[in-house]
Order: sequence, then C-alpha cells, then structure tokens
Amino acid sequence: CSHQHYYTIKKDFQADEAWSYYAPAVELAALSLFMLSLTDPGKKYRADYMEEAITKYLTLCQSPEFAVRATLFDAMCLKHQGLFVEAANCYIKMTNELSDLRSAMLLEQAAYCFLLSNPPNIRKYGFHIVLSGYRFAKT
Repeated sequence: CSHQHYYTIKKDFQADEAWSYYAPAVELAALSLFMLSLTDPGKKYRADYMEEAITKYLTLCQSPEFAVRATLFDAMCLKHQGLFVEAANCYIKMTNELSDLRSAMLLEQAAYCFLLSNPPNIRKYGFHIVLSGYRFAKT
C-alpha cells in the first residue's frame, strides 16, 4: 500500500537530512494513512505526522505555502473525524502578521470549527469571526 512506501521514503529522507523531500513524504504518509483508516478500522490518522511536516515546511524548507497546504489537509482530516477544536487550533497556529488575507481566511475557518464542535464554543466562535473580519478589513 502507498502508506508503507511513504513511510519507508520518509525514514530514508530523514536519515539523509533531505528536509525538502522529507516534509512532503511525511505529509503524504499522513494523508495515505487517513485514506487507509477509512477502509481499515485498525489504522488511525496520525496528526503528529502532519504537524511534523508543517514544522519542517516552516523552519527548514522556508516554504510557508506548503505549510498552509498541509494545514488545510490536516484540518480536513481532523474535521472528518469530528475533532473540530483540534482543527480550529490547527488553523489558528498558521495565522501570522505577514499575510492578513490568509490569516483572515484561516481565522474564519477556525471560527466555524468552534461553532461545529460539541458542545459549540459560541464565545470562541464570536471572537475568532470578529478577529477574522478585522484582518479582512486590514487588507
């Protein structure tokens, strides 16, 4: 299966310290494990793989666009599992002062995740949706 291949490649790239190849391999290992978990109940999505890919994209690869892509995939997988608060925290971690428009979009999605959580976090939803509007207004 593809997860085994990505897992093996991930270990090879880590040993070689080829971080620009390691980060996408970890990201794809997480995504393939998520897809495998839909058919095999014994497998479980590993959010720590995706967090590691995001960290490597931001720190060693200097690729914030790829980090945002990994964040969107991570949040999608978490929301599919009903982990809305974790998905919201994932979105919030990617906000920064450099891109107001991107941060506004991520804050808006985090707010909706707080609204969908069980029980709904109405105050967090309100705070983050207003903060998102403020960031949109700054662009």
